[in-house]
Amino acid sequence: MKVGPMARVVMLVVTVFAGSGALDAMGSAAHYDLYLRLDPARQSIEVSGSFEWPAGDCGEPMVLYLHKDMTVIRVVGGGLRSWVRHGFRPSPFFWMPDGRALILNFTNEGHEGSRRRVFFAYRGRITHWNEWSANVLTPEWTELGVYLPWFPTHPDCGPFTFHLEVERVAGIEIRSTGEAKQDGGRLVFEGQDPTSDIVVAASPGLKTRGFETPGCQVWVHHVTLSTPTVEQIADDVSWIFGRFRSWFSGSVRGRITLLQSMRERGGGYARRGFISLGGLDDEGYRGNREGYQRYLSHELSHLWWHRAPTSTWEDWLNEGFAEYSALLVIRERFGEEAFQRRLHEKRENSKGLPPVRCLNRQDVSSADKRNVIERVLYQKAPVLLHRLREKIGYGRFIEACRLMIERNVQSTAGFLRTLDETVGPGTGEWFGSLLDR
Repeated sequence: MKVGPMARVVMLVVTVFAGSGALDAMGSAAHYDLYLRLDPARQSIEVSGSFEWPAGDCGEPMVLYLHKDMTVIRVVGGGLRSWVRHGFRPSPFFWMPDGRALILNFTNEGHEGSRRRVFFAYRGRITHWNEWSANVLTPEWTELGVYLPWFPTHPDCGPFTFHLEVERVAGIEIRSTGEAKQDGGRLVFEGQDPTSDIVVAASPGLKTRGFETPGCQVWVHHVTLSTPTVEQIADDVSWIFGRFRSWFSGSVRGRITLLQSMRERGGGYARRGFISLGGLDDEGYRGNREGYQRYLSHELSHLWWHRAPTSTWEDWLNEGFAEYSALLVIRERFGEEAFQRRLHEKRENSKGLPPVRCLNRQDVSSADKRNVIERVLYQKAPVLLHRLREKIGYGRFIEACRLMIERNVQSTAGFLRTLDETVGPGTGEWFGSLLDR
């Protein structure tokens, strides 16, 4: 979800651990072991490490994407016959325009059981990016992730865990997902819960406070926020997280890192267990509690609403449910009037939009087309979900949500079948017709 430009330069990270241990899927997930040497002053990185994944999950030949300005030094691995670097062909993913293919060709041998593993090393400078990029590398602020793909990645490989070691830089504090552990001249981060990104942020002057709250622990890393604001943020995150667990599923056990970026452009975004947020300061948080509650709720709900593919029209399942979940939080915390006001705004913003079904999610060739996509996902989709809730009732709506999560539903067809099972035959067909209008 995109948010507006920042009012001032600040940085916040909130990390939430709920429950204990990683998700059950971790044992079969892909995994990165990475060592990063970061030089913000020169806008350069050096990386060495490995990537391990279930054989066959990513296709063969395997295609990974790495930033176009990275020079690959070596790639080796069991069964690896050859590798090719395509430095000029853009990635097919609109959110990764600077990614370039690294193609790996394998023999039928060299498996480590049912998994493959490759080792690599590369380096380069990243000095340019699109004005809307949510990732940057500057002496004042660094925020690396898949938008400027600093590690070799491909969405089709599914979620992964990671072990990341970052060489310390004098005068710079470095953060990633979770709590930083020191090991000599390195910081070590463990991404134990399967995710789709590895975000690294770097800036001087970060401080950390930890909180014990019912059901979860919260760590706040910040530069300029006052103690009361930090404590309020931790309390709000804990409350919202607990409410979603009671509604959707109490079995979610993930790590959430909320990063308030020092970028002036690029907006906010969420990964499974990670939120990047700009524009936060003491006065703003106190003066716009409802707005921040909606935003935090939207992004925290992605712990539950993340299963559909993000590069097709099916992304409405992720964003539509996340936004409607946020509206339900507004209703709980600020009352029916606030809920109806926001719903009315979304109805007005939905007028004249194309159908949700078969929306061209990839066509971001102009500002107008990007605007239409965002309005369909964040305005029209939650309005349609509200019509569903009005038709079937609040209790059955929540029941359908819980069943979707329990069954790991990843498609609209699966959701429509769930409606038929939860409510009755014909409900799915009725809601499907709304997606066609």
